[in-house]
Amino acid sequence: PIRPPLPGIDLGGVFSVRSIPDVQRIVSWCKDPSRAERLKKGTAVVVGGGFIGLEMAENLDHLGMKVVVVEMLPQLMPPLDYEMAVTVQEHVIRRGVELCLGDGVAGFEQIDNTDRLTVKTSSGRAI
Repeated sequence: PIRPPLPGIDLGGVFSVRSIPDVQRIVSWCKDPSRAERLKKGTAVVVGGGFIGLEMAENLDHLGMKVVVVEMLPQLMPPLDYEMAVTVQEHVIRRGVELCLGDGVAGFEQIDNTDRLTVKTSSGRAI
């Protein structure tokens, strides 16, 4: 997969998702007993609000994690008409997923030599 040249893109805990097996690999990583309970207390950030990003967000939500979807465009599901995308966005919000629309990712930073990360957005937000 093509990974954009963002600061921190190669840190542990930053994954690329292109297929269902990629999703399954990440879910298995999250369920690992050495990190599963700790991850439930944190926030998972999904970059991209298309089909694959929403599939990933749903899986992380089902694991009990807080999820934020960051999408550079002003709506989820860019191939859909805005009116249809709003329905999807409302459903995602009702599920408890936070949306960060119209804001891209600028990079990733490790927190104090731990396996925790901060995601920096183009607008300067830290998640």
